[in-house]
Amino acid sequence: MQSTDINFKAFDSRPAKAFGYCLFKIRQAHGLSQKAVALDARMDQSYLAGLETGRRPPPRERQLQRLFNAIQVTELEKRILKKAMVLYKLYQAFDELRCVSLMRPSENISIIGLYLNQIYQELFEENQCTSQESAMS
Repeated sequence: MQSTDINFKAFDSRPAKAFGYCLFKIRQAHGLSQKAVALDARMDQSYLAGLETGRRPPPRERQLQRLFNAIQVTELEKRILKKAMVLYKLYQAFDELRCVSLMRPSENISIIGLYLNQIYQELFEENQCTSQESAMS
């Protein structure tokens, strides 16, 4: 298995695609095709492709567990994907609040923005740990 080298800078301007990007990189690191993972996870390959490209939102818990099993993700990879899901959800909430507030400054938007930034930093730091761990192996 290759190391899971995730370049989080790749979605700086599109954090809503974090989950798909992470899923794609983890699947690749395990040397699995979309077709094989989709088959093992009992989902359509086009659905998996939509997840990986960010055209579809992250899956529900049951589908997520099937993906974990199909890819045989490590605990660290599970944490990365779950944090990416939280990032996606926070980004969606931030976007909805921004629309509701009609672009006026809002304390709620500032707080969500801070959470988005914190989770993004945690994802980036977790990736650095993953890269270092795999380099030691």
